[in-house]
Amino acid sequence: MALRRFELLVNEVRESTDTKDINSIGAYEVMRYFNDAQKQIQKIIFTANPSADIFVRQATYDITDRTQVAYELPSDIYAHNSVNSLMSVKDGRIAQSLTRVAYREKEALWGYALLDNSFVLTSSPDVSTISQILVNYVYRLPVMGYRIVQSTSAALGSIINMDLSTLIDDEGYTERYDKYSFVDSNGVIKASELTLSIVGLDYTFDGDISGVEIGDWLVCGDFGTSHSCLPPACEPYLMSYVQRRILNKISSTEVASENVFTTEERADIEDLFKDNVKDALYPVSSDTDYLGI
Repeated sequence: MALRRFELLVNEVRESTDTKDINSIGAYEVMRYFNDAQKQIQKIIFTANPSADIFVRQATYDITDRTQVAYELPSDIYAHNSVNSLMSVKDGRIAQSLTRVAYREKEALWGYALLDNSFVLTSSPDVSTISQILVNYVYRLPVMGYRIVQSTSAALGSIINMDLSTLIDDEGYTERYDKYSFVDSNGVIKASELTLSIVGLDYTFDGDISGVEIGDWLVCGDFGTSHSCLPPACEPYLMSYVQRRILNKISSTEVASENVFTTEERADIEDLFKDNVKDALYPVSSDTDYLGI
């Protein structure tokens, strides 16, 4: 469940800080504050519970070229160390979870190693029987922002017709972003990592726009959305962060963004998302012989 549409959050913050006049705080400056807040919240959540199933996606890799050494991690991964697990797939079913090993040990141990922005399978003979690899990873939350303009057609090759009566361009989005996305009315991403060029009335995109439909919206960011993907419980913290950034800007008070959240708020966010699972992750062993008891 996503938060309210971005424009609605902006309207509420502007009203609470008495900054409805965009000349005092620009539209894209407010957008930056919201995304700074989102990054801080995700960082707090990830640090409090890095192994939790929060903000987790899966990516499948076909293992067809046995000479391939490294496989690039998903482009929307949160950090190169935020791989939760790799699993081998045989005959369409998960066969086993692979063990992460140090890169220098990849020739001796069965598993996988991380190298920069890629993962490397070890050279064990078992690799020859794997058809696919399933990667579970923490994804980077999409950039949230304004709905810029609405489509009036599906993709016509690389061109999508736009309803220019819906165009919002307060401060020149083409001068601030070089990648764009399309979302539906609920903020679900339909196309991402698009490069945009505008010639006359034609919006031409370099990238896969086959999923775009009539009524979808163009938004800023390589992975952009009109609705934050934070859990609804985070909305009060998101709003308070942006309110403080705006008020600090108005009063010319320089405050590091890391300190905008109070100690109590950071603790509350950590408590909300810490690992509260009470179930045993592994079978309990009642055999104590191996302990020498």
